[in-house]
Amino acid sequence: MLTFTQEPYFEAESVAREQDIISQEVDMYQDDTNARLYRLILGQLFKDDPMADDIAGTTESVHSVTPEDLQLAFDAFYRPDNMDVVIAGAFDETTVRDLINASPAGQRPAVAPVSVPTHELQPVSDDILEVEMDVVRPKVAMGQRWYDGADMPTGREALRIAIAGSLAVDLVFGEFSPTYMTWYDSGMIDDSFSAEFDWERGVAFLTIAAETPEADELIDAVADELENMADRFAALQADFELVKKDALGRLINKLNQLEEIVTRFEGSTFDFATLRDEINILQALTFTDVLEILRNAQVSALTTVIATPNALDM
Repeated sequence: MLTFTQEPYFEAESVAREQDIISQEVDMYQDDTNARLYRLILGQLFKDDPMADDIAGTTESVHSVTPEDLQLAFDAFYRPDNMDVVIAGAFDETTVRDLINASPAGQRPAVAPVSVPTHELQPVSDDILEVEMDVVRPKVAMGQRWYDGADMPTGREALRIAIAGSLAVDLVFGEFSPTYMTWYDSGMIDDSFSAEFDWERGVAFLTIAAETPEADELIDAVADELENMADRFAALQADFELVKKDALGRLINKLNQLEEIVTRFEGSTFDFATLRDEINILQALTFTDVLEILRNAQVSALTTVIATPNALDM
């Protein structure tokens, strides 16, 4: 892999062949309602920001890329100083280090880092975006940015808050929460309901999605829960340790899977924290810690996308 990632071969014919393959994948994603809905809610949360762009691009953008473009991107970004090599399992550290140093990655000379432009995020629109899709009944996606207009925490503190946010979402919106059960029993949601808290480089956000026959009612109900998130969380204090132990069990189980150990590594985003660091931070989190984080969180307006059945299919 060290050789494969450091000795590119951008021949025109192979690039054209790969463009056709990626274009087919882009078309597949366009046929996936859930994928489209997720991209649209990111577009609402991060208007005119790369976070809103589909990483696969469009058919047009894929076919506009030339071998020269690929070489330019490789020279600028696919460099050892931008690389983390994460290894898990039984190995000799000295042998592996010598192997890396002798590889093409270890032999490439260092160069000045490329400057990547940054810009402030635009405000989140609270307008509801309705889009016709190939669905039988409406699907709703809602999103909210954290640290909206505030400086983002970094390093291990960012990881601590990301874990706390996930615990809070699990407790308030998880499948065993009173809120989930009430909505489920009433028929407002089904098993498709999901609530996730994500932390990427420089952004944190919460997304909620569900198929529902009562889109307006669900949007109002979610908005009320999020507006009173800290109070809802506080009312469920008796269940906090149960949710925490469940999350802890899932993380500990990942220690048995080498792939999970390496893929959960986020590099400099969380100050090079490992899965063991993640477990330690989770163990140390208390109910009071999470409640304080919720009470101090600066959040954006709630933004919503509704996928409605195609008019021609009705």
